[in-house]
Parts: sequence; C-alpha cells; structure tokens
Amino acid sequence: MITAHNLSAGYRRNSEVLQGMSFTLEPGLIHGLIGRNGSGKTTLLRVLAGQLAADGEVEVFGEPPFDRASVMDRLVLAGIDAPLPDRWSVSTLLDVAAAR
Repeated sequence: MITAHNLSAGYRRNSEVLQGMSFTLEPGLIHGLIGRNGSGKTTLLRVLAGQLAADGEVEVFGEPPFDRASVMDRLVLAGIDAPLPDRWSVSTLLDVAAAR
C-alpha cells in the first residue's frame, strides 16, 4: 500500500509542484498517473521512490521510502528514457520487475 498525506514537493524554494496532495493506493490494483507536462507526475514518482524529499507524510509498504533498502528493493521506476533491451514488451518489463 502507498499512502500520502498533505504531500508537498518541488525543486526550488517557493516553487512547489505538488501541494497538499493526499491519497491511498491499495495493493493488488492497477493505478494510472496521467497529466500534462510539468504537472508533477515525475516529481510524485521520485518522492514515492525516495529520490526527492517532500513535506508531509509518505509511506510505501508501511515505511517512509527515504533511505530504506526494504522499500527500494521492491520498487522499479523506469522513465520514458530508460534504456531497455530491443523488442521488450510492457509485459516483459513487468515480468522482470515482478521477479525482483
């Protein structure tokens, strides 16, 4: 389960991309994240992966994601520019991620 309460994050002082966001993502379901360029999708994923500090509360698998090997070992974050072997399908990528 992933939970966030009153989450705010950004890259520059006084320039928050995420402001006061709260949500719960239940395990076993498929969740989508869509939005315009610059709307905070990557920022949110970086916070959830423990790569970017944020204000508020975030828990991934019941723990804060920052500097936690137990969380990092269970996450896969692959952006649009992630290098993948030729001819990999989305299904193959998900199978590899699930095997971790």
